[in-house]
Amino acid sequence: MAFGPKTLAKQAIQDQFGPRDHSAWLTAQRLAAAKIYETAPWPDFPKVQFHAWPLFGAPAADAGIRYPDGLPDQKDGLLITPLLDAAIDQMPWATQYLFQEATVKDRLTAFHVAQINSGLLIHVPDHFHQEDPIVLNTELLAGRTAHHHVLVVVGEDAQVTIVDRYTGEVGAKSGDSVVTELVVGAGSRVNYANVDAFDDNITAFIRRQATVAQGGVLNWTGGVLNDGNVLVDTSTDLVGTGAEADVKMVALASGKQIQGMNTRITNIGRQTTANILQHGVILENATLVFNGIGHIVKGASGADAQQENRVLMLSRTAHGDANPILLIDENDVKAGHAASVGRVDESQMYYLMSRGLSRDLAQRLVIRGFLGAVLTAIPLPAVQKDLIDTIERKLIHGQAVAHAQE
Repeated sequence: MAFGPKTLAKQAIQDQFGPRDHSAWLTAQRLAAAKIYETAPWPDFPKVQFHAWPLFGAPAADAGIRYPDGLPDQKDGLLITPLLDAAIDQMPWATQYLFQEATVKDRLTAFHVAQINSGLLIHVPDHFHQEDPIVLNTELLAGRTAHHHVLVVVGEDAQVTIVDRYTGEVGAKSGDSVVTELVVGAGSRVNYANVDAFDDNITAFIRRQATVAQGGVLNWTGGVLNDGNVLVDTSTDLVGTGAEADVKMVALASGKQIQGMNTRITNIGRQTTANILQHGVILENATLVFNGIGHIVKGASGADAQQENRVLMLSRTAHGDANPILLIDENDVKAGHAASVGRVDESQMYYLMSRGLSRDLAQRLVIRGFLGAVLTAIPLPAVQKDLIDTIERKLIHGQAVAHAQE
């Protein structure tokens, strides 16, 4: 339904989800979100006109998703449990953080929380160290409408790598939502990689929110390679002294799709370090908007906030924006930003073509290099290869369309 319903029927939510929720606490959170929805503002995605998108799909009676590879093995205290089946009332770590990192304060998040029909609770205990990544492969089912919610809580002094990959089944259209909350405990180091690759039948609202405690480090890598219209909000709060976040995002937009991306880091604690790198490529008639937001709040002395947002357009009809935003409320800080929207460097093209490469191949290699800082940070070789193959496929198709328009 375009623009969404004016209100959410609380009795209908109670009737639909009350019997399914294993926890009365979860049902109460749904009803609270339905109340917030009535007056909540739209989320802010500057320069993206999304309000008429079909983002308010009625949730499927079942989960609306599947895990093609099953769920990861649970060992050494690692806990992974389906959200709707969990006795959340008896899990203090879950009630402490669930719906707190991704605060229910905007219209789309409120709708999502009220209608959650699938999700996971993941708890990584204190002092957990594992070299092999925890891999979550989630497929949204065609036409079923998933509102999928994941909470990941990493305890203190832990080291873990998480690969969170989303695909969508080809078929009937749907308006879906995915929200992830990530908590990084004091002294922990988390490598988190998300890859979103939905087909054009899925219109999605994706929100990921992280909090990093004292001395914690979050290395966040994201690939946004969807074919349909998407909104992606990625936000990190550095709340503890000395907390660090390095966020790298790549996006590729093609066809007539619109992708709006907010990437935000807020320096709250003292001596915190924030880095944002966003690189995007736009093909055909697509639109890609990068909004990079760095915010240093009052009291965050010694903080450092840096960001770089760059977009390459490969078509005369492509539309791109790279908007760096710095909000600084403290004096003793460092901050900087860079942004550009342009075309492939012709000097690099000339060099490669002088070595005998075709123009199309040279262009694809330059783009691979442009996106390489993020691609090489993906911690799983198989996922790296999938990303590279997807990018290559989209580039070849975009080049073919460009030639046809010449």
